[in-house]
Amino acid sequence: MEVARLVYTLGSLAHAELHLIEALTESSEPREIADLIKQIRQARIELGKGAIPETTWCIVKHLAIALIYVDEMIERAEGEEYEQLVKARSLIRSLIDRLVKTPIKTDVVCKEAEGCE
Repeated sequence: MEVARLVYTLGSLAHAELHLIEALTESSEPREIADLIKQIRQARIELGKGAIPETTWCIVKHLAIALIYVDEMIERAEGEEYEQLVKARSLIRSLIDRLVKTPIKTDVVCKEAEGCE
């Protein structure tokens, strides 16, 4: 899968997790929703393995979520707000591309145990 599409897919899955976490707080069946969140998270992790450098995984995930939020706002924006959002989208895309192509050189690696899923 093309990296740009993969990142957007990963962001969409992470966004779905956020919606389910919101639903979890109001559910009479929290275990069922929690299990679904774990399944989506695992699918996202598996999809990203090897395609996203470990040192930038968590950052790319958050940028992908931001990209989706901006895209949702662009759909409703007009005038100057629209122009600002288009610029924000371009900036987020370029940051994602940069982080995927040139990983940060660090010994710090985002790992599940550290909360960077």
